[in-house]
Amino acid sequence: EGTRKILCAWHVDRAWRKALQQHISEQKEQVHVYHQLNVLLSETDEAKFRVTLQEFLTYIERHHFDFYIYFSGHYGKRIDQWASCYRKYTVVNTNMFVEAFHRVLKIVYFCHKQNRRIDVLLVTLLRISRDKAFEWFYKVEKGKWTHRICEINRRHKAAIMMVEKAVIADIPDEQWTMNSDSRENTRYTIRRQITDCNCRIMCSSCQTCTHNFSCTCLDSTLRSTVCKHIHYLMITGWCAPITVRKTEKGVALNTSTARTLCQGKQNESELKKVKQRIHELNSEIHLFTEKCNDIVQINILKQRLQATLSLVKIPMAKQNPAVRYAPNANHQKQLKFHSTETGLQCTN
Repeated sequence: EGTRKILCAWHVDRAWRKALQQHISEQKEQVHVYHQLNVLLSETDEAKFRVTLQEFLTYIERHHFDFYIYFSGHYGKRIDQWASCYRKYTVVNTNMFVEAFHRVLKIVYFCHKQNRRIDVLLVTLLRISRDKAFEWFYKVEKGKWTHRICEINRRHKAAIMMVEKAVIADIPDEQWTMNSDSRENTRYTIRRQITDCNCRIMCSSCQTCTHNFSCTCLDSTLRSTVCKHIHYLMITGWCAPITVRKTEKGVALNTSTARTLCQGKQNESELKKVKQRIHELNSEIHLFTEKCNDIVQINILKQRLQATLSLVKIPMAKQNPAVRYAPNANHQKQLKFHSTETGLQCTN
């Protein structure tokens, strides 16, 4: 697909609230029209959206003509830029990440300085991409949970708290339908997309990533995450886990799980080799100290061994917990320097 232009949902909502205060005087009518606007904004079915939009335009044209002129002129001709049914699986719903990136570019890399050169901007963007890549490698090696993984795990906990729902398997092990937990007379359809995926954005309990399933709910279509309905299917056992798939010959592991097991066996064999080599070096050092009679060489060996042991013990030392500050906390003022010398007293 080509480049698409979509409007930030937060700014659209704010513009609607301001326009309601300007063009509709009664507060009850403002609440009623604002509720209809929210229904339009969150509708994910295109056919239902068309019917609801036509009913809404008919209502405001009859009762609030000023707001009808505003809405039809600003948003009626570009519904594909703000309606949820036209932005499915686009991941982004607001421009908050764009503004946050612009703030990092302006403050962290440009240091509040104006830039007019394209080459400097391109070099800076390459630096940012390099730093982000190293940051991602660091998080992967450290095993740190990112924001998206934390959100997926939070939806897993919400799925555990869900009451028992009636699930219909439209296509066995491929497509399911279940009722909404918060909306009455609303059903969501869950489809299996990819059976084998090696990405790391997955639930720590279900081992399900964002590419394995798709759901028609608002959370999955707009945020491209593993919603609680998908978690509910995995918890209740309606579909087989992704990491272990049952076949006619028994249980077969997918490529990512097999690769992890092979890597674990290689690490164990390398660890045994390293330990064996350390024992050999230890025996060589013992033989050298028994045969050597030079006090200088013995002292040098002792100093080298003490330095090596001190380096080995550094990662094992207990680290103090990092002090975390709120992002909006004020900076502490640095104490001013003042003289500690006492003035000389003149005596007659």
